[in-house]
Amino acid sequence: MRRITIPVIAALCILSTGCDPDPESWTMLMATTGPPPTRTATVVNDGESTIRLSQGIAMGVGCYAFCPEQEEIDPCENATVTSEDPGTISAAPAHYFRGRKGGFVLSGHRPGISTVTIQSACGSRSYNVVVLPP
Repeated sequence: MRRITIPVIAALCILSTGCDPDPESWTMLMATTGPPPTRTATVVNDGESTIRLSQGIAMGVGCYAFCPEQEEIDPCENATVTSEDPGTISAAPAHYFRGRKGGFVLSGHRPGISTVTIQSACGSRSYNVVVLPP
């Protein structure tokens, strides 16, 4: 990841209304892969935290967090993602380039609405998920 990306992520979170109430601490997911043509795979971190994913599509996401005691953004080495309804959307750990942890794969299984929650050392954040029909 280029160094310019980290300040951009921090600025987006600080300026958005979707960050944790404590402006010193936040956790968020960012899409690391895009959808195939004519399909949807998005993560929105402002206002209501939402994920939109087409049925049958898998999307890579990375966790990023900041705690007051840290001096840089943590890639969430020990984070977990859980799904309220794994039949609609599932979450599985993934590894990034050079084995860096903090990545996950979200898979849309059937159209519907659910919630996924990311838990990191800096806090948690829940996302409303909509899995769209193909």
